[in-house]
Amino acid sequence: MNLGVGLTYLRKYNYAELGYIYQAFFSLSIGIERLIKLMLLYEFLYLNERPPPKNFLKSKGHDLNKLFREASELATKYSATEYFEKLDETNIPTNIISNLSDFAVQNRYFQLDKLSGSTNSQDPVARWDKEVNTELVNRYFNPNTPNNLIMMELSKTKGDWAMIRHHDEQDNEINEPSSFIHSNITMETKQKYGMFYCFCIVKALCELQYNMNAKLHSNVYLNEFFMIFRMEYRDAKRKKSWNPHST
Repeated sequence: MNLGVGLTYLRKYNYAELGYIYQAFFSLSIGIERLIKLMLLYEFLYLNERPPPKNFLKSKGHDLNKLFREASELATKYSATEYFEKLDETNIPTNIISNLSDFAVQNRYFQLDKLSGSTNSQDPVARWDKEVNTELVNRYFNPNTPNNLIMMELSKTKGDWAMIRHHDEQDNEINEPSSFIHSNITMETKQKYGMFYCFCIVKALCELQYNMNAKLHSNVYLNEFFMIFRMEYRDAKRKKSWNPHST
């Protein structure tokens, strides 16, 4: 459910309703951490036929960068490298994992830190926009579609009388029509591809979990919980809701 909520809300968020992306950060960071730890625990149990030491999971911490590296090492062992190699085609998945990792460890307290005068954490939304969204817009946004051309042309006619007061994800003021229109027409790209690259990360982990289950010949079919996240890439890109409990 955490993974499904995270992907769904990332697909919904916009700069005017940041609750969606904060919920996506919470859910995805928790969901990915627990899935990786589940696999590490799963392997220990079936290879050693006994529970792990008392602090086995606690010692893994919340650092998703470190946990994901451990998962990547398992991918070779359990023939799931093709899904992890796909993540290496761009730097976007690495940036996503780094953003979610720092959110899990520290940046989720940014608003409280800001109110208390502390500078111990970074604004997770501003960082995501700078390190993930900017790359997505550069790669996938097409300003020359008929709708986008119309919207940008429309913004030129509003400059003399329109009054706009808002802020973008990096807390920059939006006070002119061209900035307002650009923030709106790029949002679909940020939503769609931000969700899609997060899906690619989740899919790699779920395919690994599936292969582990098959190779270890376990009668505990954990993969049944994650079937929705193993769909084809082309189908996932079009998906907007990831509720794992369809009923």
